[in-house]
Amino acid sequence: MSSTYSDVENQILNALAAIKERDEYTIAAIAREFGVSGTRLRKRWKGRPSKIGRRGGGKKLNEEQELA
Repeated sequence: MSSTYSDVENQILNALAAIKERDEYTIAAIAREFGVSGTRLRKRWKGRPSKIGRRGGGKKLNEEQELA
């Protein structure tokens, strides 16, 4: 069964909330408990924003660059 991005995002947010509530935890154990990637959870815990919260990578050209 594949999950949508919003489903995974909700699971990660729940896992992050669980981390904040607990005195002792391991990222790997909480990732298993909530069924999310340990790597993704660790990166989010360290401050990486979700895809929804990030800006796009491409920049639009201004008129001068467009004409070149």
